[in-house]
Amino acid sequence: MTALYWILGLVAVQRLIELAHARSNTARLRRLGAVEADAGAYPLFVLLHAGWLMSLALFVPAATPPDWLLIGLFGFTGFFVVLALTIEPLGIAASFAAATALALAIQGCSLWIGPVRRPRR
Repeated sequence: MTALYWILGLVAVQRLIELAHARSNTARLRRLGAVEADAGAYPLFVLLHAGWLMSLALFVPAATPPDWLLIGLFGFTGFFVVLALTIEPLGIAASFAAATALALAIQGCSLWIGPVRRPRR
């Protein structure tokens, strides 16, 4: 399995976690009396993200080497996902600490792996 498929798999799992979290937030906010605006557009965004992942899987050659610096930027995505999932149960300080630790770990791994795996020219 190449890095492309690992990355696509991780992004797909992250998107599924986002969907579950969004669904629970929507249910909680509706119980509190909120009204959802333009709910019909939500499936289009899900379709857009799924199509984007499928197009990458179909049209990017599997042997394409990853750009590890760009992958490190996913640390920001990890930061916000951890923050969104932990801010209520853990509080602000602990959730920011956990989110920062994850973002630094992702960026550190991408910088550490990048030079090791990068082909020489």
